[in-house]
Amino acid sequence: MEPLLSATQVSSYLGISKRSLETLVAKGEGPRFLWVGGQRRWAQQELIDWTLQRTGKALKETQLTYR
Repeated sequence: MEPLLSATQVSSYLGISKRSLETLVAKGEGPRFLWVGGQRRWAQQELIDWTLQRTGKALKETQLTYR
């Protein structure tokens, strides 16, 4: 079982500020998370899936623009 990551670790992993992560989560656009006690925690696989999904979405939008 892989360890769950904190908001600080996730923001570092994604290369964004912790505040940007909080904004994404508040908008419902961030990676899925779990509540552990009163804190959010993320599984690394969720971050990978979220990143791939956003990358794929960006690629599709780019392909539509350049056709």
